[in-house]
Amino acid sequence: MLQQVITLRSNLFAQVMTVRSNMLQQEIAVIRSMLQHVMAVISNLLQQVISVRSNILQQAMAARRNMLQLVMTVRTSMLQQVMP
Repeated sequence: MLQQVITLRSNLFAQVMTVRSNMLQQEIAVIRSMLQHVMAVISNLLQQVISVRSNILQQAMAARRNMLQLVMTVRTSMLQQVMP
């Protein structure tokens, strides 16, 4: 009888450990999936930031070129007025 109790207890403990292991593996899989999703979101955000920054730099360069062209036009006009 005592041997049966010991065997039953041992089997029950083994089952509990198996269930715990399975649950832990499932939790790890869920966490891994969540981390992959977070990393994908971060990657997309970084790509958007890079794109926006590139667009801002391009617009700034275009504005600078336009300003330089305007300055050159004004200088040319002023020179033409001074020296006809």
